Amino acid sequence: MDLQRALSFSRRIRGWYEECELEALWRMCSEAVQRHGILEVGCFSGRTSSLLGQFVRTLTAPVPLTFIDPFLPEYMKGFDILSAKAEFTWCLQKIGTPYRLIQKRTIDTTPAELPARIDLLHIDGDHAKTAVEIDCRVLLPLVRPGGIACFHDYGRPAFAVKAVVDNVCVDWTVIGTFGTLRALRKV
Repeated sequence: MDLQRALSFSRRIRGWYEECELEALWRMCSEAVQRHGILEVGCFSGRTSSLLGQFVRTLTAPVPLTFIDPFLPEYMKGFDILSAKAEFTWCLQKIGTPYRLIQKRTIDTTPAELPARIDLLHIDGDHAKTAVEIDCRVLLPLVRPGGIACFHDYGRPAFAVKAVVDNVCVDWTVIGTFGTLRALRKV
């Protein structure tokens, strides 16, 4: 499967990712993913989840694909979250990539539920300051040295993503910002 075919599938799924951001996320997977796998926070209907699933299908050796999302209406006010979860489930079943869904907020997870190590972390969950800080505190240590963390909505004034990432990831190497996707490499 190539990137264009993956984009053709993923762009039809509800979500806020722009094409340049989807392309950058795929490139970050290509650079980072080795054997520890991918962890995504915040799935909504599965636009980026489907792209990650399709990427994993391109690998000769399978890697773990883990998602964290509570899929609860109180965290996505104004959206039909049950419909979003159904679309997320449908698209990943259609792709056929094995995955694990942790249906909780990051703060409610236990270390036993999380992967011990990951190659790529994609954070696009709750964009409130405290939630982004918790995602970073709990999940950044899981990224292997040389692995990549991606943060969506970096720089959007209504969200705290930029402030938290710039504060917490001072020792990480900036790969770049693609639209509102900030990519950093763990030193």
